[in-house]
Amino acid sequence: MLLSTASAAPTTVELRDACQAGDAAACYQAGVTYLAGDGVMRDLAFGMRYIRRSCELKDPSGCAALGHAYRSGDGADLDYAKAVELLIFACEHHAARACNELGDMFTIGEGVPIDASGAYLYYDQACGGGVGLGCYRAGVHHALGYGAELVDLGEADRLYTRACTLGEGLGCTARALLIDAGPREQRDEAQIRSLLQHGCELGDGEGCWRLGDRCLKGTHGPRDVEAGNRWLRLSCEAKSPAGCRELGERLEGDAAQAAFERGCEGGDAVSCRRSRRGP
Repeated sequence: MLLSTASAAPTTVELRDACQAGDAAACYQAGVTYLAGDGVMRDLAFGMRYIRRSCELKDPSGCAALGHAYRSGDGADLDYAKAVELLIFACEHHAARACNELGDMFTIGEGVPIDASGAYLYYDQACGGGVGLGCYRAGVHHALGYGAELVDLGEADRLYTRACTLGEGLGCTARALLIDAGPREQRDEAQIRSLLQHGCELGDGEGCWRLGDRCLKGTHGPRDVEAGNRWLRLSCEAKSPAGCRELGERLEGDAAQAAFERGCEGGDAVSCRRSRRGP
C-alpha cells in the first residue's frame, strides 16, 4: 500500500524508500514526481527508472506510463509492439487512459493493423473508466457508424453528454453540433450556445470558434459583434485553425498576420495563403 500520512502527502524520500521496499504505487508516484519536477529537479531518466520499476511490480498506471513512453519515444526507445503489450496489460487492469491510447493506436495503425471495431471497444472501455476523451471518440464512432455496427445518433448523444460531464470540451461541442444538425423543431439555440460555451471554457477551440461565428452572424439568435470577437480570440488562443482564420479576417496589420500565421500552423490552407508564410 502506498505510504501516506494523515497530515501530508509522502515526501520524495518516503516514496523512494517505499518503492525500494516493493511498493509498486510508490514507485509510480516517485516516477511521476521526477518527471514533473514536483518539488525536485526534473529528471527524465530518473523518473523513467521508477516508472519501469513500478511496471515490473505490475502497477497498471506504471505500465500505462511506460507503454506511452515506448509509443512516443519520450523516455524510452520507440517500440510500438512493446507499447501495445504494456498498454493492453494496463487497460485490462483498469488503467482507463491506457484503453484510450490503445483506441488511438488501433485507429491509426500504430503497432497493430487498423481496426475500427477494436478501436471502438477500447474507447468504450476508456469511457467506462471515466476518461472523457474516450467517451467523445466512442460517440464519434456511433455518429458515423465507424467501428460501431450502425449509425446511432441517440447513443452518440449519450456519449457526448458523458464526455462533456467528465470535463472533455470536445464532447460538449460535438453534442451542440449534433443538436444543431437535428430536426428544426427540436433545435434549442440557447442549449446549443450553452454547450458551445462550455466546450470553449473546457479548452476546445472549435467550440469557441463555432460560438463566435454564431454571435457574429446572428445564427438563430441575436447578433453580438463584441461577444463574437471575444470568442474568436479565445478560439485562436486554443489553436483552432478556423478560429484564427476568421479572427485574422476581422483584424488588420500585424495582428491579422499573427492570427493567420497561427491558423497556418494548424493546417488551415486559407490562413497560409493570407499570411506572409503563404505562397
